[in-house]
Amino acid sequence: MRLSTVLRRLRRIVAAGALAFLVFRGLRVLRARRLGSPSGRDEQFRLLAEKTSDLVCLHEPDGRYLYISPSCRRLLGFEPEDLLGTDPYNLFHPKDLERIRSEAHEKALEGQGAVSVTYRIRKASGEYTWFETLTEPILDDSGEVVRLQTASRDVSERKRAEQALAEAARARAEFLAEVSHELRTPLTVIRGNAEVGLELDRDCEHEEVLREIVRESSTMSRMVEDLLFLARSESAAPPFRMEPMETQVLLTGLERRAGALAAEHDATLATTFEENGIVRVDPVRVEQAIMALVDNAVKYGPEGQRVTLRSDCSSGELRVEVEDQGPGIPDTALPQVFERFYRLAGVEQPGSGLGLSIAQTIAEAHGGRIEAESQPGEGTRMSFVLPLLQEGSQAT
Repeated sequence: MRLSTVLRRLRRIVAAGALAFLVFRGLRVLRARRLGSPSGRDEQFRLLAEKTSDLVCLHEPDGRYLYISPSCRRLLGFEPEDLLGTDPYNLFHPKDLERIRSEAHEKALEGQGAVSVTYRIRKASGEYTWFETLTEPILDDSGEVVRLQTASRDVSERKRAEQALAEAARARAEFLAEVSHELRTPLTVIRGNAEVGLELDRDCEHEEVLREIVRESSTMSRMVEDLLFLARSESAAPPFRMEPMETQVLLTGLERRAGALAAEHDATLATTFEENGIVRVDPVRVEQAIMALVDNAVKYGPEGQRVTLRSDCSSGELRVEVEDQGPGIPDTALPQVFERFYRLAGVEQPGSGLGLSIAQTIAEAHGGRIEAESQPGEGTRMSFVLPLLQEGSQAT
């Protein structure tokens, strides 16, 4: 199944998921009206429940069924009457029992509002299907829980779509990792042979060709490493080594490297750092991400421009901003600049289109984000934002 197809199915399923919530809201209205007697309330409940395609139930506080809507026949294959008075826990998948009890049942008995839980339930045929259930207590005038009401819908299709999406993402990551691994060795050999050729005879007639081979193979090697990093970042064990670090230490090393990179492109670097706070980071990866922002700033701006690198610690966050005086990014293109391999139309500078994607991956792995602001002709400001560690939470 193609990834785009899975995404379309998943969006359609999620949109349809609002139905169970609307039904549930309707059931809450009955309680809010405080009808004169339990029998009157039950009758109103049944009238509404029998008109919905979702499974609507009333329960004793211990969970036993008091009422089950007719949709039970279609969703589970049981006659509603056959389940009255029985314990729904007998139908739940054994591996989901504790989660249902702790995440929904016990919270409802404590008087908490609508609680959602997703689990597997056994059908009359013996096979299991996925349900998403909203549970809410019904209270008497003294505030005691006298009943529970639930609204459930079959989310098996959504679960299948989520599984297909996860499998597609895993297959993509495995493909990138395998291709990248297979390319590393031949690229290293090609570059090494070209460098040996240059060392043996620097004045040979093929010198420029050999230098071009070295340049292009180096570019390809960097792209392969980037692809390999992205593939690993999507794995169960992403390549990050986190440790607490003072922002001053992190930014001092960053300033030196950013200044050298700006000088290579005939740009000047202006820095303003507020260095007070501690972050939990993989310093190598964070520096890689911010340097990708600096690289874009100096690469695409005018010769002799000033690039500003500043930081600020406030509102529980470290914000590192990189601002340039370049041509800016059109509003229509700004949301796409973090996509893999995306490059602005008309850009002549070499690049793989992976730098910003990698920077965003690193930021998100640290619980942070990247914000982009730009106006055509007025430059671009990229902000790399990380959460600061609170006092007493500096354990690795």
